[in-house]
Amino acid sequence: MAKPMNFTGSLTQNTVLATLYNMIIGQEVFSDNISIKGTLAEEFRVDGTLYGDTKIYTATDVGTIYDFPDTTKTLLSKTQPAEPKVQAVKIDTFKQTAITVDGVKLKQAFMSADIYGAFVGVIVNWLRDSMRVLNMTLINSFIGTLITAAENAEIDVDFTKYGATTGINVRDLRSYEAEIIGEEIANVMVDLEDATRDYNDYGFLRSYDVSDFRVIWNKAWANRIKHISLPKIFHKEDVMGKALEGKTINSRYFGDILTTAGTADGLTVRTLVDKVIAGKQYFPGDLLPADTAYAKDTAYKTNDKLICKIVHKRSIPFMSAIVVQTEFFNPKDLDRNNYLTWGYSEPTYLANYPVITLKDVTV
Repeated sequence: MAKPMNFTGSLTQNTVLATLYNMIIGQEVFSDNISIKGTLAEEFRVDGTLYGDTKIYTATDVGTIYDFPDTTKTLLSKTQPAEPKVQAVKIDTFKQTAITVDGVKLKQAFMSADIYGAFVGVIVNWLRDSMRVLNMTLINSFIGTLITAAENAEIDVDFTKYGATTGINVRDLRSYEAEIIGEEIANVMVDLEDATRDYNDYGFLRSYDVSDFRVIWNKAWANRIKHISLPKIFHKEDVMGKALEGKTINSRYFGDILTTAGTADGLTVRTLVDKVIAGKQYFPGDLLPADTAYAKDTAYKTNDKLICKIVHKRSIPFMSAIVVQTEFFNPKDLDRNNYLTWGYSEPTYLANYPVITLKDVTV
């Protein structure tokens, strides 16, 4: 079997007339490089504008109830509302990417204007593709590593809660795991419908509509149980079934943030921020090369015990600002610099809404 062959610039000598060389019969530029759609970044996007950069979110709590009549109160008594909590989300990050396109000399590398045009189209499209990849990986890694400060931010899943699982064949074990996970998620959903203070950072009294929640699955867990047993536990037509259907993302995004600075080992440490190292672009979720220094809270290690996240649809406002594509023609060198500039808010979560992590704690 022939291995892929790199073109070195040399033509093949003709087998009949040795002074002639066989011509190149065609050129193709691959254009199907990035095919991403329906990302979490798109789902949680909140539109910003050119004017102003901050959106304010105000949360209030329930008041007090007293018996009637209350002889301690008069018409002049004041009952002020509980002190609200105010959170800000700010467009505080701007990025730019660029590509230079030669309008004369580069054309000599192509057979026709059509092929040259296709090549230019592909490399210019990389500007927006780069933005889309950064947005996707940024939000995926943020969600996968997020643990909120709510009392019930983490739900422990113990697969031995009803007895030991040793000796069970793999298919039955996966079915059993799915049932336990389904039970835990169902319990959480009932809790969320109740009036509770346990699932938001403020400890404010809240009751939620379970149809507003999305389950973000760790691929390692979803693919080993969903198609075996979840369909028989919940029907897709009901609210719980739709929630369980959720969204599955790669396991590499689920992990524990490294809260102290350090140096990557090249095997386990992944970045939470975009970096350029030795001329190569690294996106959030990528493994950092060995001996790469990282600051605290900017890297993480994957954790295969994290099963999924239960996320309210308004929990993570990813606010976008300008997206401007421009170009500058250089009359001296006859080339064009193409730029894409965009802004967004650094990923955060609203303390008013739950983000719940299901974690395998089986010993």
